[in-house]
Amino acid sequence: MIMSASEANMRKICKSKHGFTMMEIIVVVAIIVILAAVIAISASQYLNAGKDMEADISSMQESVDSAKNNLNQEFVDLGY
Repeated sequence: MIMSASEANMRKICKSKHGFTMMEIIVVVAIIVILAAVIAISASQYLNAGKDMEADISSMQESVDSAKNNLNQEFVDLGY
């Protein structure tokens, strides 16, 4: 049986299409795990920075409230 060149090429293509190898799948999964770990670490750092900022804002708000109270007391003392 003699095959033409196009039939031979077609058989080569069909034989080589068996899916992914186990090594390819392991490499892809490893890359996904590494990216997920990097994203998780970055997210936790941003969340911690946000909590620190929230504490700073609360401290500033307490200072502003205290300053308002002091000013109101001074005005009351002056008779305004």
